[in-house]
Amino acid sequence: MASTGLLGFNPYQKGVNIDISSKPAAMAVQLIQHEAAKKEALDKYYKDYENTLNSAGMRNQDQDVFLNKLGEAKQYYLQNRDKILNPAKYGADAQAQYNSLLRGTQSTISQSKQLAASDKVDAEHFYQARQQGLDVPDGYIDAVERAHLPMNHPRFQALDPYQYNFTKPFDEAAFTRNLTAGLTPSENKQYTPSKDLGYQDVKTTFAFDKDAKDVVRHKGEIAYQTIPGVTNMTNKVIANGQVGNFQNQFTELYPGQDINNAKPAQIAAAIGLSLTPHGKTISSREADNSFAMFKKKADYSHELALQSIAANKAAQTSPAGPMANLFDAIGSGGALIAKDKRIENGLVTQNGQPYDGNIFIRKEDMPANVYNALGAAGVEKKLLNHEGFNAIVKNGRVQSISDPGIGTFDRQAMADAQLKWNTEPPKGRQPGFVEPSGDGGYSPTIEKGIAAFMQANKVNRATAIKLLGDRIPKK
Repeated sequence: MASTGLLGFNPYQKGVNIDISSKPAAMAVQLIQHEAAKKEALDKYYKDYENTLNSAGMRNQDQDVFLNKLGEAKQYYLQNRDKILNPAKYGADAQAQYNSLLRGTQSTISQSKQLAASDKVDAEHFYQARQQGLDVPDGYIDAVERAHLPMNHPRFQALDPYQYNFTKPFDEAAFTRNLTAGLTPSENKQYTPSKDLGYQDVKTTFAFDKDAKDVVRHKGEIAYQTIPGVTNMTNKVIANGQVGNFQNQFTELYPGQDINNAKPAQIAAAIGLSLTPHGKTISSREADNSFAMFKKKADYSHELALQSIAANKAAQTSPAGPMANLFDAIGSGGALIAKDKRIENGLVTQNGQPYDGNIFIRKEDMPANVYNALGAAGVEKKLLNHEGFNAIVKNGRVQSISDPGIGTFDRQAMADAQLKWNTEPPKGRQPGFVEPSGDGGYSPTIEKGIAAFMQANKVNRATAIKLLGDRIPKK
């Protein structure tokens, strides 16, 4: 049998004694040992390298990706260890494949660490924008969700925060101020009588003329092109299919056109017009200072006077019929005497309940006949040129009135004054009205009515008296 290898013979031939002391044998042993050492060293290198593959700093969602790649590399090594450690004998393919798997694992670590750093930058960018009060752009939340998926997920996509513009939110007040700067709408007021005497309900409707609406249209279109908040707001309205809500305003700005075919800038202008006072109606309540209201109050007071006279006559003929006290006619039209107090037909209430205590009653809330009775009781007119009376109230009813010039009149004193006044000759005066003031020949109540009529209709006194005609009692 032919010799084989460095030994020059077949070492496995039966009966052959091997002398390892010979040079060829020693060299063969050395080569075997050298190859074994190389394999051991290479095996140790690969194991040490695997141990250096540390996942610290990776994103949590990428840990499974790393472990899967590392496990794949280890499995390949165990299955192909001899080939990997002996490329001279088996070729370099197995070793190259294993090295490729290791590099892939290392690349996963590096890539995940880079993504972790990017996530930190993204978060800082987001929080900075929010602290500045900026709006989150459309699509940003979805982009963040995709970027936080594991790196091997089919939907994973790294986020570039700088491709998204964080803009100031839509400021409705600022947008409206910009549109209406320098514009004043007209006011159309409609008055209706209020259920509360002395007041009238008012409905005020505002409107811009054509020139003003042209200004709003122009500014609205410019705002869409230059103000990101307006742009984003308008785009959201369009995306949500809400443009039809502004068709009326759009028609006023662009007659004959359909908002569904409009440009975004035109839609922004229509939305802007809807935010202005144009077309809006507000309700309010105003004091009714017209002559008719003063006349109504005077007539009411006149009627109370007639009732008082009738009661007085009845009292004189029948002790069982008491005379009505003028204190019970105070505030006949209903009057607010304090923030939470009101007097109406002599009843003083606080938050709807009868009141006990002290109040101040203005002169204009006093029935005219109170002054007539006080005059009959001897009080000089010049002493009654004041703002009103201090009054003591018990169980919601006025018990007395006082003034530094006249002293105090309680209910009995007022009844005595009424009796004296009612039994005096009429002297040509009409019950319910005080004596002429001396300047114009009319009572203070009528004078106030004339003044209110003059102010409301912007006419002089002579014209007011002429227009009012028979509605003013003759002098």
